[in-house]
Amino acid sequence: TALGKRGRIGPFAELYQYSQRFGMHNENAAKQHREIRFGPGSDIEQYLEDTDKYHRYLSFAKLANPMIQQLSKEELDNTDKPGFRLRMTYANQIKDVNLTPVESEGTMMAARLFPGIDTVLHEGGLLVVDELERSLHPLLVAYIVNLFTSPKTNPGKGQLVFTTHNVVFMDKKYLRRDEIWFTEKDNQGYSSLYSLNEIEGVRSNSDYCKSYI
Repeated sequence: TALGKRGRIGPFAELYQYSQRFGMHNENAAKQHREIRFGPGSDIEQYLEDTDKYHRYLSFAKLANPMIQQLSKEELDNTDKPGFRLRMTYANQIKDVNLTPVESEGTMMAARLFPGIDTVLHEGGLLVVDELERSLHPLLVAYIVNLFTSPKTNPGKGQLVFTTHNVVFMDKKYLRRDEIWFTEKDNQGYSSLYSLNEIEGVRSNSDYCKSYI
């Protein structure tokens, strides 16, 4: 808006085009229903059809809910909005009863998030996630962070940028000082961004979390 008022759309257009190279996940923008729906041609289809990707997808979903035995797609009947919904089959599921719509928010969040994570890990690029810990167990979030910090599980050298209110990850076993950044609002409502590495007196063996609290 500010650039538009000044007639400087050019720089913003360049920034916007650059941002289109990134993977974005914003749970606030998800539809407010209890199903996981996707349009035709969605990238998630390859995670249901490619054998290797499917097994990685299923293994991750089982971390959120060990009872999940199978993931599949169910075509939507709505001809105006074609696509499919993700269907989860459980170890104790009664025949022909779909329990996916009553699944926990954490499991559904994990199912929506994983394809973006896996793509960036194997093909490279940047994944930006707002409030990574939303509905997810802290150990699952830690697992995701460790996927990116380990060369073995991140062959594509992908990068994860996420916001969080969980101070658990302010720990040297998860992130380096230069990888931890703070946003802080002043009394005028302006936000500043700075790195933990910029704060004087913070040693590499400091307890970041305890000091922050």
